[in-house]
Amino acid sequence: MEKYFFTNEGYEKYKAKVELATKELQDVHAQMGDAAENGGDGWHDNFSLEELHRTADMLSQKYKSMRKILDSAKIISFSSRNSEEIKIGSKVKMNRNGSVEEWFVCGYGESDPKEKKMAYNTPLAQALIGKKAGDNVEFRKLKISILEVS
Repeated sequence: MEKYFFTNEGYEKYKAKVELATKELQDVHAQMGDAAENGGDGWHDNFSLEELHRTADMLSQKYKSMRKILDSAKIISFSSRNSEEIKIGSKVKMNRNGSVEEWFVCGYGESDPKEKKMAYNTPLAQALIGKKAGDNVEFRKLKISILEVS
């Protein structure tokens, strides 16, 4: 089973998203009962009930997918990490095609380009993980020099 790595904060946010998905699904099921009762001929020629069934199927798949991720989540701790290599929890100062940037490698679903955060499973983070200060990486058309890892 694949593991999904989260920070404590990221795990709590993801858990809240799963709870919201649960509530959305419950709401649709409640609406289905109303549509069946008030829509006339049960399910036959009851467009709103049919549409709610489609919505429920879609939300159910979304919920199952999210639940699978949550069930295989592993919360990571930064205190035990080796700061020489880039991994989840590393702050990476790099030169990308002449522009010096500092990014934080974070957990699953926690990417935020405005905050200079990239999740460990993004393509760029995957190219950087395991590298050290002084290493050079070619990623797509970018030439990246790792300046510092902390």
